[in-house]
Amino acid sequence: MLVIKQKAYDAMLAHARDRAGEGEIACGLLGGAFEEGRRLAVQSIPLENIKHSRENFRTDRAEHSQAISGLAGQKLTVVGL
Repeated sequence: MLVIKQKAYDAMLAHARDRAGEGEIACGLLGGAFEEGRRLAVQSIPLENIKHSRENFRTDRAEHSQAISGLAGQKLTVVGL
């Protein structure tokens, strides 16, 4: 089960709304931890959809890697996309 903290949820939703307004799929990562058999998301990291499309998405490898490294520096991991 995935549990998303309200602050992370609000940030994820704001990014999705912003990207939808631009006519494209929102991309991003949810950062958090695994606790008691569940994934707990405490942070939402928006990523650019480099395809700028409503039908396809792709993230920049460097931006994606930087986001993962940033999570690791906070002792967090990717718990969702």
